Amino acid sequence: MITVHLTSFLEAWESDGLGPLLKDHLPGGPPNVRRLTLIELIKVDLEFRYGGDLPRLLLEDYAAECPELIHPDGMPAELIYEEYHVRLASGESVKASDCFERFPERHAELGRLFQLDATETGSRSASGKQLSEQFHEGEHIGDFYLMSQLGTGAFGSVFLARQESMQRTVALKISSDHGQEGQTLAQLDHPNIVRVHDQVRLEEQNLRLLYMQFCAGGTLQAVVRESRTHNGSLSGQIMIDCISAAIERTGVLSPDALPVGSELNTLPWEQVTCRVGAQLADALQYAHGRGILHRDIKPANVLLDINGAARLADFNISFNAELDGSSPAAYFGGSLAYMSPEQLEAFDPAHPRTPPEIDARADVYSLGVLLWELLFGQRPFPENINGGSADILTEMVRIRRTASVRPLQDVDSPVHQQLVYILRRCLNEDPEKRYQTAGELAAELRLCRQPRVAEIVYRSQTGWRQLAASWPVLFLVLTAVGPHVPAAVFNAIYNDQNIIGALSSDQARQGFITMVAIINLVAFSAGIAITIGYFSPVRRTLQKVPSADDEPALARVLQVSRFVTLVGIVEWI
Repeated sequence: MITVHLTSFLEAWESDGLGPLLKDHLPGGPPNVRRLTLIELIKVDLEFRYGGDLPRLLLEDYAAECPELIHPDGMPAELIYEEYHVRLASGESVKASDCFERFPERHAELGRLFQLDATETGSRSASGKQLSEQFHEGEHIGDFYLMSQLGTGAFGSVFLARQESMQRTVALKISSDHGQEGQTLAQLDHPNIVRVHDQVRLEEQNLRLLYMQFCAGGTLQAVVRESRTHNGSLSGQIMIDCISAAIERTGVLSPDALPVGSELNTLPWEQVTCRVGAQLADALQYAHGRGILHRDIKPANVLLDINGAARLADFNISFNAELDGSSPAAYFGGSLAYMSPEQLEAFDPAHPRTPPEIDARADVYSLGVLLWELLFGQRPFPENINGGSADILTEMVRIRRTASVRPLQDVDSPVHQQLVYILRRCLNEDPEKRYQTAGELAAELRLCRQPRVAEIVYRSQTGWRQLAASWPVLFLVLTAVGPHVPAAVFNAIYNDQNIIGALSSDQARQGFITMVAIINLVAFSAGIAITIGYFSPVRRTLQKVPSADDEPALARVLQVSRFVTLVGIVEWI
C-alpha cells in the first residue's frame, strides 16, 4: 500500500514541480498506516525541496500541515535524522546539536542514531565520500604523498601513500579528528590485526591522519565478490587471483613474487574459509581480552597479506573499555547485514536494549555471518526488506530470531558438514548458545581443517556419541564397568555351582559369600574411583578452550582404553 502512494506522490512531484500536497496522497484506513505513509512521503518531499530551488520546509512545518505526524508519541526520531542529513547534503550549516535542541524528547533515540553520546552531540565530521572528493592521488598532505586511493568508508578515505620522512609505503586513513581508533589500534599487536604506526592531527583542518601497515593483497570483499562468479567447486586459487589483481592494481610489488601458491591454491574452499575464520577469531580473542569489541566485522574490513593471511582492520566504531572517557554508546554502530539480533535491537532507538549490553558474543555472530558469506557467496538472511528504518530493524531482528539457517547446498564432505555446524552455532539467536569466546571458535575451526578430525567431531554431535560427549565420565564408567558385568554374573554362577556347593557346612558357605562380596565391593569401588580420578583432568580440559598447558591431560584420552584394560586385569587378579 505504501509503495502505491509513494509512486503517486513521485509522479505528482515530477509533473507539478511546485510540490504536491501531502494530504492528497495519504491513504484512508488505520491511523498507524497513514502515519507510516506520511513519514515516507515527507522523506521524498525533503529530497525534492532541498535538492532544488523550492521553498525549504522543516519538520515543524510538516507537523503544522499534518498534525497526525506527531501523534501519538511525538516527532519520529528516524525522520529527524533524515532531515538532518538532507540539510547537510544540501550545503546548509547544520549541527546534530540543533536536532537535540528542537526535539529534546527524542534525546536518547537521537544520541544512538547519530552514534554519539549526549556529551558529544555538538561535533560535525566529514564523511568518507567527502574526504575522497577533497583529496586525490598525486597530492601531498602533511608528510605523505598520496599514491593511489585504496577505498572509501563511512568515516574516512584510505590511500596508498609514501611517508617521505621515513621513505616507506603505508596505508593512510584520512578522517575527521574524532573517535579513538588510533588509541585502540595502538594497544593491539597481533599478526591478524592491522598494525598502526602512528597518527598525526591537523587541527586547523579538523583532520586525523592514521598511517598503518599496508596489506598489499586487497580486501576479503574482493574475494567474496570473485567467488560468486565461479560455478562448481572452489579452491584457494580464487584468493590467489584476487591478491595478484590487488598487487597489480597498486603496482607496489610484482605479482610474480607471490609466496602463496604452494599452500593456498590446492586448498578446498571449506578449508580456505576455516583458515580465514580461525585467523580472525584469534584476532578477536586477542582484542576481547583487552576489553575491545570490534562491532563492525564485514569482508570490507578484512585485509589480506600477500601470503593470504587475513588481518582485521577498521576499529573506528569499536568500544575500548580501557580508554578513559569512552562509552559503548559513543561509538556504537556497524553494518546492519552483519549484526546480531541483540546488536540490531540496541541500534533501534525504539528498543529498550542499550549498547552497554552488547558483549563479545555479538562479534562472534558477525564473524559467523562473514564466514557464511565467504563459504556460500551470500549472507544467511534475506535483505530485500521494505519500509522505514525502524520497520527494517524490527524485521531484521524477527528474521534472525525465527528463521532457520540452512546451507545453500549439501556437500558430502566432513569438513563442509562440520563447518556448517560451527557457523550455525555462531548464528544462534541466543548468545548463551553461541561460542562464548572467539578463542573457542578458533579452536573449533582449526580442528575442522583436518578431514578425519572433522568427521569424528561432526559424528560426535549426534546420537549416542553426543550423549557420550555430554556425560564423558558417566559414559567412561559404563563402558569400563559394563563388559565386566556378564563376567561377574558368570563368575557368581560358577562359584555357586562349583565352590559353594562343594562346601560341607553352611558356615563355610556363608563365609565364602561374605568374603566375595567384600572383595567385589572394594575392588569395583576402587576401580571406579581410580578411573574417574584418571579422567577428571580430561573432563576439566574439555569444558574450556584447550591450551598448550592442557596437552598432558588430552594425551590421557589416547591412553584411556589401555588404562581401563589394565585396571580390569588387576581387578580380576
